[in-house]
Amino acid sequence: MKLPHLLLGISVTMGTGSALGQPKVRFFFDQNGVGEQEDRGVGDLFFENPVADGAERFYLYGQFLSRTVSTWQGIGLDIEVTGGGVITAWNIYNHNMADGFTRWAGVDNKVGGTLTSKVDDIFMGIPYFGMQLKDAETIDFKHFRNHQEDQITAFGNTLLGYIDVSSNGSPYSEVRLGIGAAGIAAKEGGAIGQGIAFGFGDEDAGIKGDSFGMQSPIADATIIPEPATLLSALAAAGAVWVSRRRRPVGRVPGRPARSDGRQPSLVHR
Repeated sequence: MKLPHLLLGISVTMGTGSALGQPKVRFFFDQNGVGEQEDRGVGDLFFENPVADGAERFYLYGQFLSRTVSTWQGIGLDIEVTGGGVITAWNIYNHNMADGFTRWAGVDNKVGGTLTSKVDDIFMGIPYFGMQLKDAETIDFKHFRNHQEDQITAFGNTLLGYIDVSSNGSPYSEVRLGIGAAGIAAKEGGAIGQGIAFGFGDEDAGIKGDSFGMQSPIADATIIPEPATLLSALAAAGAVWVSRRRRPVGRVPGRPARSDGRQPSLVHR
């Protein structure tokens, strides 16, 4: 049974002309991260749209872009790969916080391990703590860090999970985040769909928490195999094709062998 979709009622009352201003939260990928219950340590990130060289793990983060709109209690996401690449596995974290609570009371579509081009309707909701900036340094001590942010335009980031991607033999693929069917809801702001950024570079795209199905206009990550990796994949695919086309070299049942052990030619001369 699906968790309640927090924003379905909100979108009806909001209308389309609400002023959003700049995004209040960013969701992005990075190549650095740790396991679900592990401590991030220093936790330095690149803050750029990453590039995988064939098969790699992209960690999913949320970054606080506002101190006043900073309690994200429902996060619904889609993640899609286009261009031939695939997602091979994913895990949305629900790690242990302070005082024995997990971050979320539940996560829809939390984990998977089948090859797919799109993971639909991930939903992190009904929070014990949620993705919250207040007291994050002590309550979310494993996954929250703020030492790299400028405290003017960004105020900290927290680890949310990961996806594993593969080029699947394709020379170029793009990974995009999108607003899932549940939307993205903040505790602050009431019925206002808050501005959302995906990756880096789409801050003016007008994406908001109830822009259901909307994706970033630019890739939030790309998969570009190194030449050697791509050639190996193409060579493997070529070998399979050749093996299927090649005629068997063993004896054909029912035909006698020659005295020298060779089978008679199948072509009449």
